[in-house]
Amino acid sequence: MTWTFDPFDYSTPPVPAFFSDYTPVDPPFDPASSFWPGGVYGIAANPQLGHSLWSAIEDVTGDGNMVVFNGSPVQDALVWGADISGAAGSEYTFSFWYANVFPASPAVLALSIKDSNNHEVQLPGLFSLADLAQWHRFSVTFEAPAVQFAILLRNENNILAGNDFALDDFQFASVPEPASFAITGAALLALGLMLRRK
Repeated sequence: MTWTFDPFDYSTPPVPAFFSDYTPVDPPFDPASSFWPGGVYGIAANPQLGHSLWSAIEDVTGDGNMVVFNGSPVQDALVWGADISGAAGSEYTFSFWYANVFPASPAVLALSIKDSNNHEVQLPGLFSLADLAQWHRFSVTFEAPAVQFAILLRNENNILAGNDFALDDFQFASVPEPASFAITGAALLALGLMLRRK
């Protein structure tokens, strides 16, 4: 099970719909007004199209879009979330690319998972970088708490001045069974069949 998207060019199998506490801004963008309020996001090829003070950068692959956010002043505002159908107890990897687009007060992003009973667990690691206009990939592996669960990405920095960032190329994938384990399992099965025949 794998899905990826380069915001938001949906692949096969379909990427689940995402949700956010941020307000979407639709193009055409105005660099003097579009992304200036806190707590908004938009899909753009260049952050500077919607905010004249932001860095001009390309998306990770150089041929598409990114999601650009003006940090929300609301504490722990949900940046991005998606409902997932998986297998309880199985391991999955979730990754994304992150870049600051303004030098002041970088975002502090935290990942968590929430099951259908609204039990939420924060995953290890907070993602925050001080450099500007440089893409960095973050990845975390976790065990699915249930068949239906949500992946949640929040911003723990609610300072309105600065706190502007871009995300790109989200990916969610099941972790394959290690080859050594699979071979061992096959060997044990063969041994069991031999013993039953005796």
